[in-house]
Formats: sequence, C-alpha cells, structure tokens
Amino acid sequence: MRNYILLALSIFALTACTGDGSERRIMRDSKGTHNEMMLVMDEGLWSGEFGNLVHDRLTKPVAGLPQDESMFDIHQVDYKAFGDLFETYKSIVLFEVNDTAEASYQLVYDQWAAPQIVAKFTAPSKLELARLFNQNENDLAAKFHEHDMEVLRRRVRRTAKVNIPPELKELGIKSMLLPDAYQLTQDKEGLKVFFAENIRTNQAIFFHVRSINDDAIPGADMIAIRDSILKVNFEGPSEGSYPGTERRVPPSLSTTDIDDNLAIELRGLWRTHGDFMGGPFLAYEIYDEENGVVLTADGFFYGPDSKKLKLMMELEVVLRSIKLN
Repeated sequence: MRNYILLALSIFALTACTGDGSERRIMRDSKGTHNEMMLVMDEGLWSGEFGNLVHDRLTKPVAGLPQDESMFDIHQVDYKAFGDLFETYKSIVLFEVNDTAEASYQLVYDQWAAPQIVAKFTAPSKLELARLFNQNENDLAAKFHEHDMEVLRRRVRRTAKVNIPPELKELGIKSMLLPDAYQLTQDKEGLKVFFAENIRTNQAIFFHVRSINDDAIPGADMIAIRDSILKVNFEGPSEGSYPGTERRVPPSLSTTDIDDNLAIELRGLWRTHGDFMGGPFLAYEIYDEENGVVLTADGFFYGPDSKKLKLMMELEVVLRSIKLN
C-alpha cells in the first residue's frame, strides 16, 4: 500500500497542473556546450547560396583571439532528420520556406528542453528568407550569446567556491563565482593573485584595488597600470622575462557595468617580453564610488593547444559575477 501511494505521488508530480488546470510538461535537460548552434533546414537551402550566407555570417571570427575562432560552432540537420534526438539541443535555429506563410522571425525559450532557445525564420521564398535573416542576424547572435552566457553561469556556479577567500573580502568583494580550481598564490596589500593549472591551460586572475583619482579619465591609464602590475608581480619562463599587454594588436576598450557600478572592459592579447608565451586576456576596472576605490579584476591564460573562445566566455562569467560590499 505504501509503495502504491509513493507511485501515485510520483505520477502526480510528473504531471503537475498549472494554475489554469492544464498539465505542465517535465522538461528534458538540454544538450550542447556554449557557442554551439544547430541549424535546421532542408538540404536544398543548406547547399545553396542561402546556406552559404548563413554559414558565413554565423561563423565570423571573434576579435581579440590569437587564432581565428568562429562566433558559433554550427551543425546543420535536415528537417526530415530533426526529431527527438536533436530537439534537446540548447540552441536551435529553424529555417523554412513556405509559399503560403508570411515572413516571420520568432524566438521561443524552453520549447523541447531546458534551458533552451529556439529561433524560427519562415518566409514565402528563399529571397524573402535571406532578407529576413539579414534584418535579424544581429538580434539572433546577441540573443543566443546572452543565452549561452546564462547557461554557462549555471555551470560555473556548480564548480565555484562555496565561500570566497577572505583575501578577496579584504578588497571589498562580497561574492563572486570563483571556480574552485583557483588557488591564492600572492597575497599583498591591495593585490591578490589566483592561479589555476589545468591539463591544457594555465590560468591566472589578479585583483587590485586603488583609490579613485577624480582627475583621471576612467580607463585612460588601464593598460599602463596593468603592465606595471604584470612586470613586478609575474615572471616569464626564462630569466628576466615577464608578461605584458600586446600593443601591436590594439586592445579594445568599452564601457559596461558590473553590480550596478561603472566598469571599463579591456580585451586583448598578452605576450611575454623576452620569451614566446602569450594568449588572450580580459580585464575590468570597477568604479566603486561609494567607497572611493577602483577594483581591477584581470584574467589571462596560456593554452597553445586549446581553443580560446570558450575559455574567454567562462572568464567573462567569472569576472562579471563580482558583487561589492
């Protein structure tokens, strides 16, 4: 009798009703890693000019990386093959030519799995479909990247330290998603360095705090301060070598916000003076006006045999998760 009751409760939980009395589906877990995208279209579309257009636009190389890497890793599947096996991918774009339909671009979340984003382009002709894609490709890329970052945040949270190190609290950081692999390697007043060594990469993040200079333009001296910290506190593989910002490929500087504070984002490449090591970096200057300080969080890594885009996305999730006191 007890087992029967438990079974009945389980069935009830799996077919729980929503507020309007309808049954709520239990969503399957989505599959796929960040920046992967599944394209669903008939072979005739994919193998022609339209397929070339979509491929070229969605696989544009991402700026700020030492080697070319595509904005999205795309995989095409024909409508006839699209079914239960592929419906659980986290990022899906469907393209359909239907001569009786009006041109439309739609976004749906968690249609067949969760978390999931599904976009559908429908038009009465190939030409209209191409126009529709041209009009919405930037929105598509932005929405799918935003979705990827949210999925990635959930995954990073699973491996993050339960409690942030007290050394970070000294700098005014209340919380952040710092992966457990990062260990403190330098502890100086106003400067903390964390290092993570993995199978194929070596990763470092340094945190630095200084007083706000009311006369300085935010971000104007960011590279100079960064390079001075790297030169004094980091050593290269050979005697006398040290890391620094690669100036021959100018870094990109932009304004954003972190924890409702003004932040300056700096992306670019680093190289080793006196040696041959290098790679990408991402840094933020967070202006904590309430406490009169600027917090710098700067991450960079070395992994010559690894793809860099996914690691940079993970680093962005980590650094942008900072919450200040």
